[in-house]
Amino acid sequence: MQTYFASAIKLLSAIAAIFLLSSCDPGFDEDMVIHNQSQHSVTVIPSPSYYYNQELDSTFVHESEFFTIAIGDSVTVSNDGGIGSASRDNAIHYFQNYYNDSVILRFNDGRQVTYHSDDTTGISPYNFASDNYSYSEKLKEKGLYFRNHPYYGKMTFTITEAHYAEAQ
Repeated sequence: MQTYFASAIKLLSAIAAIFLLSSCDPGFDEDMVIHNQSQHSVTVIPSPSYYYNQELDSTFVHESEFFTIAIGDSVTVSNDGGIGSASRDNAIHYFQNYYNDSVILRFNDGRQVTYHSDDTTGISPYNFASDNYSYSEKLKEKGLYFRNHPYYGKMTFTITEAHYAEAQ
């Protein structure tokens, strides 16, 4: 009788271990990409972020990386991942953090245009509803757990000749 209970406990323990291992939180990766579809190479220059530390009575500056993008090329300006799901809203949040308060598009001939965070119309990089943005995601197709979970997302902002036309 004791061996029956010991076997039952081992079986229940194994089932519990399998359940716990298979019920881990889902993971995701997400890329925020800028694609240059204009006829000029372009440098994307986001504004710096300023942080004031009261304890040290000093201001810290964080400069986002700037990128020069050749004609027809793309760069990944930010990548996020971890536990959870890829989402368009998350990608927008990371683009907003990358651009900060303003972003300059400087073309190879010296012409440039500056977009500000309150400019959410037209072809502005801050207009996330514009046709210049596209978002795609991949869903987990197989498996017992997390089927249809968005495990990868990619948001792309496309710079076009219309941006160059706005530059001075």
